[in-house]
Amino acid sequence: MARALPAYDGKEVMTAVRRSFLPVALSGTAVLLLASGCFEDGSSSASAGSGQQQHSAGHSAADAAGQAADNEPALSAVRAFDIGKLVVDGQGFTLYRSDKDSAEPPKSNCVATCAEDWPPILSSADLKINGIDEALVGSVIRSDGAEQVTLGGWPLYRHTADEMPGETSGQSVNGTWFAVAPDGSKVQVAEAGLSGEFGL
Repeated sequence: MARALPAYDGKEVMTAVRRSFLPVALSGTAVLLLASGCFEDGSSSASAGSGQQQHSAGHSAADAAGQAADNEPALSAVRAFDIGKLVVDGQGFTLYRSDKDSAEPPKSNCVATCAEDWPPILSSADLKINGIDEALVGSVIRSDGAEQVTLGGWPLYRHTADEMPGETSGQSVNGTWFAVAPDGSKVQVAEAGLSGEFGL
């Protein structure tokens, strides 16, 4: 169902209808659909700040889902039905960026009640990066003093209306919120008839 959310200017708007790019659940945990059972770069995962790459000959779909849906802080690139490549956190929840923010220089303008509905992704020394260029991952100090993760300069957020991993109810909200792609750009929904490119 649609839900009223506070916009940046304080006016209430309605969210888009909730949708999910993960149609399968296993033992209560949504299974991420990763391209060919791998992360977007095909083989590697890295821990932010360590500078060390951990290479593997490949990942099964179950192994990849486990890495992107654990409880550790992470940014993982995945392929999704209908909407294409995007980034999820360590629990498999979709991450978003806002057109109201800026990337050059990085700055978050989502504060107060906005940040209650769009919780910022906070920086962690243990942040793991899967299928994303490490050079694009950074951070910015928010007005409240917290350090927020950025991708391509854009501050990253979760959306509280996403109740399960894989949901993308924040896509296109207010015409300013979008799922974030692995390069930091905003995800644009595929045109009708083209979404099969990202299906199974």
